[in-house]
Amino acid sequence: MADTYRYAYLTIAATASNSSGEGCFRKVSTGSIARPLRRTPGVVVRERRWPDLSAQMLPSYEILDYPLLQRAWVYQERRMSPRMIHFTNSQLVWECQRFIQGEDGATINKEKSTAVCGDGKSTSNIFDWQTTVEEYSCLHLSFEEDRLPAISAIVQAEMRIRKDDVYMAGMWKNMLLEDLLWCRPEGSPFIRRDYFRPERTSPSWSWSSVMGPVRFGKIGPSRLDGVRITETSYIAKGVPHMGDCSEASIKLKAPFTEAAFQHLRSDFVSMRELIAKRDSSYPPSKIIVCGNYADYNFLGFQNQYLDSQQYAFVFVSLKGGQCSGLTLRRISDTEYERIGLCVCYMESDGDASIQERDLRSYLDSLPVREVKII
Repeated sequence: MADTYRYAYLTIAATASNSSGEGCFRKVSTGSIARPLRRTPGVVVRERRWPDLSAQMLPSYEILDYPLLQRAWVYQERRMSPRMIHFTNSQLVWECQRFIQGEDGATINKEKSTAVCGDGKSTSNIFDWQTTVEEYSCLHLSFEEDRLPAISAIVQAEMRIRKDDVYMAGMWKNMLLEDLLWCRPEGSPFIRRDYFRPERTSPSWSWSSVMGPVRFGKIGPSRLDGVRITETSYIAKGVPHMGDCSEASIKLKAPFTEAAFQHLRSDFVSMRELIAKRDSSYPPSKIIVCGNYADYNFLGFQNQYLDSQQYAFVFVSLKGGQCSGLTLRRISDTEYERIGLCVCYMESDGDASIQERDLRSYLDSLPVREVKII
């Protein structure tokens, strides 16, 4: 089906319709209809509007009136199509690899990450793939098990170019460390709804293990020295581009510390870890504050998450006086699962450079451990 869109000369989209029964055409507002000037024969004017479609494929206020663009399955169809005509509420809109343009002439140039797939250019730039996931994860699915299949056409196009890479449940092996620092936006309605971790079909370290929108922390050169993935184990089930797997785990080597819940509040879980638990040579008056962007809601009926003390932070990046990493829960003697993204800073006086120095000193005091995350 992906090749149908990839090799089509033109894709026609009933973008403003809720279903195929509504068709393409709409009654338009008076301002959207070209009107002749009475005193200037041959000249017509119409209201100029910004194109109804966003160059970024995130569901923003600009596309809330266009149900087709809110569907997750349509995302890859839009990305695979070299040219599209959108029937919107007020005008026809042209979309191609380079730009989006309405009948009234208003134009939006496209960014690289939203360009057509299968054109011989990869999104192998780390941030381009992360942008693709951010855009896609905001869209609606009728069945959550379609979360990876509904993006498989884009993955298949990437595989033709990423010949030395392995697709692992929504992530790429060669940039796995950079992709680990995803989180669900604070206040997401999906977090409020998830009173327990849904039955996983993806590993906990993958964004595909949760429902709803995700965002990435762009770590780039801020990665801590010595942090690395030492081992990956991944067995695909079925065709690889569908993202299903029978086994998936990683081993991450990074600064490590145990953690415990102090208190909870809806959506954003706050954790405090006292430095007194560390080497006594480190100033005991300093406190590290760690906020955990939860992968799901801890305030539900599964109180064993609150009672358990088997939690840990592993730190991956440091930038601007703030350290980011993963919040883990131990589920066996040798294995952890990811339960959130931790963002840590030093609760101390002084400017950002002093706080970063103190935080780096704290990180240097921590043991570096290898942990297995499933």
